Amino acid sequence: MVESARVIHQYRQLHNNGHDTGDGVVRPSMRAGHRRWTIGRALLSVGMLTAAGCTRDPLAPSIVVFGSYFPAWLLCAGLGIITTVVARLILVHAGIDEHLPAPLLVYLSLALTTSIVYWFLTFGGAPH
Repeated sequence: MVESARVIHQYRQLHNNGHDTGDGVVRPSMRAGHRRWTIGRALLSVGMLTAAGCTRDPLAPSIVVFGSYFPAWLLCAGLGIITTVVARLILVHAGIDEHLPAPLLVYLSLALTTSIVYWFLTFGGAPH
């Protein structure tokens, strides 16, 4: 009977992250509270850094569309995709599409390249 009580006591110490105060009650230690505090501060820091990237200054150019702000990179990406679809139609009509070694990679690269070209032509380079 005494052996089982000692095992239960050790189990409580192990799983409650606590220490014995001498009265047989396992109380949470300061280490567990400190760990929760550190994780909370880390999450708060990540949240603040994420929110700091949401500025409207030259770091995030926006275009007004129907009275609401629209991210400019999304417009450039859409134009790049449309340009790639048109280029694919031209290549299929010319019979070149079936000779491409990796069509998915080619069209993905074309969409990315045209999006970047639209970005540079519209906004004059990388954001400052």
